[in-house]
Amino acid sequence: MSHAEFLNLGTVEGRVEKKEDKRTLEISDFFWRKMRGLVRVQNIENPRYIDIVFNSFKRSIQETLHRIKVANEGQNDDWVVGGYDLVDGSIHFNFFVDELNENELARAITHELIHMLQDEAEKYPAMRQGNQKFNEEGVDNNSPWEREAYRLQELLYRDFIKDCVII
Repeated sequence: MSHAEFLNLGTVEGRVEKKEDKRTLEISDFFWRKMRGLVRVQNIENPRYIDIVFNSFKRSIQETLHRIKVANEGQNDDWVVGGYDLVDGSIHFNFFVDELNENELARAITHELIHMLQDEAEKYPAMRQGNQKFNEEGVDNNSPWEREAYRLQELLYRDFIKDCVII
């Protein structure tokens, strides 16, 4: 299956680099049940459809890219930056949907979905307070919510490929 078939998309040619790409993520009930079990979330109502924005101009994404660029002396072209919006529940990325291969895309989206469940379960109150500790590269990979999301994304991304569709 090609990357475009996985996304249920045709090929995208001649796109405008400055335009955000808003799509919807349809997530199967099976995938939700599996994620809920791993993140230990119970009795919450999750939306089945989630807004996902590629090539996002969201301020938090741009601030993260700037912080990484400064920490890496101007080099941040190959960083994949994603974010779960704590206010409206949408997910934002700095890249176009067709810039990553199937596994990279599934890992990135799964990682942000895990943050969504962590937030809904109120598992890490400090996550809402912005208590992050950035390493020398300008990223947070040491907070408990990030460590958990990185660990669980590796367990779940293959299920995401089987059970979810970006439309």
